[in-house]
Amino acid sequence: MDQICFTGESTCHSFTGHMLKANMCCNCMKDIAKHRKEVVDSESLVKALECTQKGERIPSLILEKDEVFGHGKLYLGGFKACTSREFITHEQVRGVVNTVGNGLFGLFGRKFQSTYEEVMKTNQVDYIEVEWEDSLAFHIPEHEMKHVLRHIHSVRTNGGAVLVHCAQGKSRSTTAVVAYLMCLRKMSRDDAFKFVKERRKMAEPNATFMEFLRKFESSELLTTLSNEFSEIGSLEVK
Repeated sequence: MDQICFTGESTCHSFTGHMLKANMCCNCMKDIAKHRKEVVDSESLVKALECTQKGERIPSLILEKDEVFGHGKLYLGGFKACTSREFITHEQVRGVVNTVGNGLFGLFGRKFQSTYEEVMKTNQVDYIEVEWEDSLAFHIPEHEMKHVLRHIHSVRTNGGAVLVHCAQGKSRSTTAVVAYLMCLRKMSRDDAFKFVKERRKMAEPNATFMEFLRKFESSELLTTLSNEFSEIGSLEVK
């Protein structure tokens, strides 16, 4: 709880984070810092920190660098992480997966797009984009998921770190990372999701994406990629 200075201005008896902005309370619409320390639980605090300006620029580390095989780290985050020059450079990020696609640039404007592209070019980042909508009506094309997972693995096996992001680092990007763990470590959907959730509290794919992952668990694609990743020495120690 030492990461935030609580002022106690709010009279809320319990801090309830907003589903779209976890550092704001649904009850009083005040920032988490305006509350009393005792009404905020640790999980809500972590979610709130992930939504702050600083937190948005620092994605969550899902996989450490594998010292045995030399595979790079895997990060999961929101859109601001990909324009953080300090993070991209310091962590030697060599691969990025943008699961929002051009919709991200349409939402945040040309200035953001220019910064994004400049950071990618300067750091020689191999980035790909897929147009996934965070909607219950949208279904992820299997061939796009295959492309995403192979990209993640290709960059990591060459020693580079990978950042997978969407707008918040909550639904779309989490789905891709969970699928990757299912292939890499032959984990069940639920175990893979639990693994990610422990490292990024706000991770929460929508119901349609969770259903995609349920079907993916018994799919030929998962079997193919699991074997493919295993053949090039990717069964990392948990």
